[in-house]
Amino acid sequence: MVVSDGKEHTRKQKPKCGLGKQVARPRDEWIAVPVPAIVSREDFDKAQERMKMNIEQAKRSTCHEYLLSKRLRCGVCGYSYVGKTRNGKNQYYNCKGREQRPESLCSMPAFRVDLVDDALWRWVRSLLEDPENLREGLRGLQEETHRQNRALYDRLDLIKEQLDNTLQQQEKLLDLYLAGAFSKDILLERKQRLETTIANLRKEHEQLTAHLGTISYSDQDIIIIEEFCAHIRENLDYASFEGKRRILEILDVHGTLAIENEEKVVYVKCHLGQQLVSVARTLPWQCNHKGHPIVLRIRLVIPTTQILTRIEASPPPVTFPEVVIS
Repeated sequence: MVVSDGKEHTRKQKPKCGLGKQVARPRDEWIAVPVPAIVSREDFDKAQERMKMNIEQAKRSTCHEYLLSKRLRCGVCGYSYVGKTRNGKNQYYNCKGREQRPESLCSMPAFRVDLVDDALWRWVRSLLEDPENLREGLRGLQEETHRQNRALYDRLDLIKEQLDNTLQQQEKLLDLYLAGAFSKDILLERKQRLETTIANLRKEHEQLTAHLGTISYSDQDIIIIEEFCAHIRENLDYASFEGKRRILEILDVHGTLAIENEEKVVYVKCHLGQQLVSVARTLPWQCNHKGHPIVLRIRLVIPTTQILTRIEASPPPVTFPEVVIS
């Protein structure tokens, strides 16, 4: 709506505004107009997901290729690290926080693209090429998750016990009534009470089982993840740049660059479980894995001289061999 601000004499008249100032009406004066949806919510969500996928998989227009483009962040300021090429040949990942104007927000140095890319890709290969090591790590994660949620598992066992006892009482109730122990009215009242208890116990059992299913992993879940890694492992030796990028997308690999003890390091993590849901739509095999992610973290040290990469695993308990970068 248009209101007067006392400056009509200094303002030129504009279409729809006249000589006043245009402001939004108060919300309580709005008139609601129902507008039917053109597409269903399901179609809308699928379209949004497809648009996101198109952006991620779109061909890059840059002159140079960076394996970890849009996958690195600064451990100091939190800004993204972006790839840049100097003198047409020297490639570096530079912190965007350092490039802020008029004042730089970060003092982190640049990281050589070839060293970071090679260190991270070698870690991805070591993760996928050692099925026994991966299996042990997943088993360790399974046991740790069970230990951390011991109270929930104990509660689940208690619910099962209470449910069994209540069902037994329900069976005995009819026998007592037939034996003339109490009247029909008492039978109906006690029967209703037991049925309510059984319904509540079953509901809690179902909810707790569903919750534990999202935070823990069964033996079948581990088999599915191993099959997933085996499928990717077959193509590692022939992976092109685009193939490597696709593998990083499937594993959802991201890194955080930092300086520790005068060493350049990159903290890497990947979410295996979270990606299995979307991968199943494109790969020839199917799986019904839950959406909760298995997060594998690692610390890669990138010295500036003759390159030796040390790998130190952090929880969950997954260990990897040393990787030498030549």
